[in-house]
Amino acid sequence: MKLINELKEEILKEYYLLWEANLSADMETFASYLVDDFSIIGSANGEVFLSKQAAIDFYTATADQLAGKAQLRNRDISIQPLDVNSVVIREQSEFYVLAENEWIFYGHARISCILKKTGEGWKAVHQHASLPDHRTEEGQQIAAEKIQKENLDLREAVKRRTVELESKNRELEIEAAVERVRAQSMAMQQTSDIAKVNEVLFAQISKLNIDGFTGVAIYLVDEEEMVTVWDLSSPASMGNADSYAFKYDPELTPTLSEFIPIWRAAKEEYFIMDYSKERLLLAAAELEPVYPAMAENFRTAIANGALQHQWNATATISHGILSLDMMKPPTEEVRSITLKMAAAFNLAHQRFYDLQKAAAQTRESLIQLALERVRARTMAMQHSNELADASFVLDTQVRSLDIRTWGCAFNIYGENESTEWFSSEAGMLPPYKTPREDFFLRAYEAGRRGEQLYIETFAGAACKAHYDYLLTIPVMGDALRSMLENGIAFPEKQIDHAVFFKYGYLLFITPEPMPDAHEVFIRFAKVFEQTYTRFLDLQKAEAQTREAQIEASLDRVRAKAMAMHVSDDLQNAVAVVFEELDKLNLGVLRVGISVLDKEKRNGSVWLTSVDEGKAVQVYGDESFDFHPLMQGSMDAWINQHDFYYVLEGDDLTRYYQAVEAAKFGLPQSQLLSSGNENKRQTCYVAVYNAGGLFAFMEGDFPEEAKKVMRRFAAVFDLTYKRFLDLQKAEAQALRAEQDVVAIKAARQKAEEALNELKETQKQLIQSEKMASLGELTAGIAHEIQNPLNFVNNFSEINIELINEARVQQSNVNIEELHELLNDIAANEEKINHHGKRADAIVKGMLQHSQSAKGQKQATDINALCDEYLRLSYHGLRAKDKSFNATLKTQFDESIGKINIVPQDIGRVIMNLLTNAFYAVNEKQKMTTDHRLPTTDDLYQPTVGIKTKKINDKIEIKISDNGNGIPSPIIDKIFQPFFTTKPTGQGTGLGLSLAYDIVKAHDGELSVDTVQTEGTTFIIQIPAS
Repeated sequence: MKLINELKEEILKEYYLLWEANLSADMETFASYLVDDFSIIGSANGEVFLSKQAAIDFYTATADQLAGKAQLRNRDISIQPLDVNSVVIREQSEFYVLAENEWIFYGHARISCILKKTGEGWKAVHQHASLPDHRTEEGQQIAAEKIQKENLDLREAVKRRTVELESKNRELEIEAAVERVRAQSMAMQQTSDIAKVNEVLFAQISKLNIDGFTGVAIYLVDEEEMVTVWDLSSPASMGNADSYAFKYDPELTPTLSEFIPIWRAAKEEYFIMDYSKERLLLAAAELEPVYPAMAENFRTAIANGALQHQWNATATISHGILSLDMMKPPTEEVRSITLKMAAAFNLAHQRFYDLQKAAAQTRESLIQLALERVRARTMAMQHSNELADASFVLDTQVRSLDIRTWGCAFNIYGENESTEWFSSEAGMLPPYKTPREDFFLRAYEAGRRGEQLYIETFAGAACKAHYDYLLTIPVMGDALRSMLENGIAFPEKQIDHAVFFKYGYLLFITPEPMPDAHEVFIRFAKVFEQTYTRFLDLQKAEAQTREAQIEASLDRVRAKAMAMHVSDDLQNAVAVVFEELDKLNLGVLRVGISVLDKEKRNGSVWLTSVDEGKAVQVYGDESFDFHPLMQGSMDAWINQHDFYYVLEGDDLTRYYQAVEAAKFGLPQSQLLSSGNENKRQTCYVAVYNAGGLFAFMEGDFPEEAKKVMRRFAAVFDLTYKRFLDLQKAEAQALRAEQDVVAIKAARQKAEEALNELKETQKQLIQSEKMASLGELTAGIAHEIQNPLNFVNNFSEINIELINEARVQQSNVNIEELHELLNDIAANEEKINHHGKRADAIVKGMLQHSQSAKGQKQATDINALCDEYLRLSYHGLRAKDKSFNATLKTQFDESIGKINIVPQDIGRVIMNLLTNAFYAVNEKQKMTTDHRLPTTDDLYQPTVGIKTKKINDKIEIKISDNGNGIPSPIIDKIFQPFFTTKPTGQGTGLGLSLAYDIVKAHDGELSVDTVQTEGTTFIIQIPAS
């Protein structure tokens, strides 16, 4: 067992009460402190008992010897643990007895007592008490008669020692007074018990009859350096532990605070404060702002002469001083009394602080428990509609902390107004809106300023005006009027506390100011911020779940629409809409789809409802003019906006009578014909392109249900389009059956035309090949013609030279003969050169004829371009000797050789160059005197070819300055069989084949043309 201070105090209290019952002969109380097998060994003869009953019998029989006639004084007590439940108490004290109305020292007592903790408290197990006294006889506790006789004998001795005894008695009297204060201190169980200690302290000091004593005050210095004064002479400070005479700031009261430096120094445990009349007046002036009544008493006492000088005997305590007011200078005895009383009070006040701390801890635990209950209710929320329950828990927990409230509310900000939930001891109100005006505006603005707490007091006329305003607020006003009707009057005063958090504020309404609760309110606001955050999370999760449900329903409607195979399936699609709306718990009575006719003001209606638990489907064509609901629906559709109609009373009856008269086929259970005074139905129509999706519901149509209906209408628009498509498809299917024979015949003709087209295509391709071959052959022939001319010419010259040489030989002119032979040799070299040139041209032609192999090989693209430029040019000149053109070349020598099929790329280049020469030749024919139509400049036909390496590509540009290609046909030039040449001059396959060859080389063929200025074809092929 660990003996902490609280446990020691508990044991000592029980021990004191045990001896108090023993010495006062209160046998009932004394017996309650003994266990059944209690044993005792006393100091009197025969005072040995081994049972509770034996001890009680003895003390009962001798009660008159002890009751009111014995005291233990100057008690020195110690406690030692024995085990977890037992302690032994050892005491040495002085035993006094009452003889002839005089207390006489009897002897030194030595006591030991074993106490045991039981379910009923601490009980005595064994006790031993001894006195150095052999005067008692059997059956006696004290030898009172012998003492009386001895006292007579000693009277003279007593008289001689009167001074000594009086001094001793005074000391004992003081010690007894101090002990009573100390005992009361040890008996404290709660902070309010400090009032009893103060009462006993003042009473005991007063009983000591100190000459010049007028009062006692305690000055306490708190953590904020403020001084609190408990005036124990004042009855107001005696009855309440929290009551005090006054409180002041030492900075403003130097006279009253002169003790503070001495107390802080902690060097003097006792000192005297001396107040002359002048200093008393200064003290009164300092008291005026903080305690006017006491200041007035000071001045009155000084004025009438009752108070001219005051001394304060002062002893330091842990948190301040204890001071005795004296009209005479304090004596040494006063010093001793002050110090002893201060020590006793310091014990009490330290106990007070400990209890105050424990009370604060208990209060904090209660607050934490209340907060935790609010937090637990919040975390247990599964739906946002549980928020009102959380507000009720909040109000309940606030009141559980002894904070009296009229009610609690939380106010959540909206855009232009707030939503408020109110709870009180009477219950909860439904949520209601609070506008930004009056108190609600002032609280809102305080929160926006960053204030943590806004307090506003309503009293008297202001309170009445405030409630008059609250009566105008929907929901809240109804609740307040109900209070008045039940005889509950509005308060005449209330204080509203708005405590702000992230989303709004908590409102605590109290009948009186409660400054100690402000911190609690703020802490609840922090917890409620968590509450509302969870509310928002749940709201978001619910919205997401709800959205997923709606989307799933819409998907099923879409699926049904897409699964429609015939137009008759529309009725089933309407049934699916009803089924899905029912799954969403919108509470609809029936759902329908209308397809409307603006001119006739009627429509086709498909409707699904429930009759006796079964789905009923109805279809019909109806006029939309037989009731305002139908008329409004038609007008809303014409204007393409949604429509909402309320059916109630006679209007409700007339509507269903009109429906029944129209023989629409609505189930009898839904045809309300009479007794509809208290019934109310609403119809909402969400329009789409062809009509409207409508639904009926008991009571008001919620906004969420309207939004869902609008979304279903949008999806049903798809359904109806599908319906129209199916109708159209069905009509087309009928026509298709009728056209089968014609289609077969047309197909036969198309097949025949296709075969004819294929044959024509073959002929055209062959013609293109022959045309290309003819152009190539013409060019080759022209190229061969040149070296052959040289061979023929030089051969003729050589024949003449040989004949001349023969003549010279006969004339024996050796020198001229040598010159002729040299000329013949030179001519032979030229013949050989031009013969090789002709050979190369023939080889090239043979190589071109083997192009079908299509094998890539390293090729000098510059040489290939130059060769085909000349071949194509001379090919055209072979046809038209009058044609001349300027040839421009620009070759990038850094290209080197690239891997291509040279015959195919050559064919592309040849085709593009041939087209270029054709274009410039045609433009030249169109000019007058070879001049351009718009200028006097001579037109010079020009064809160019250019190569360039760009990154990993090779670019070949073939350009001409012809008429260009017209814009309308630029997109057609690469199509097979398309040509701009006159009939018989082109097949339209050249550019198409060229485009395919370039694509086969992973390249691109494009064109850049400007009308009247020329055209450039661009070939881009990979460099490797």
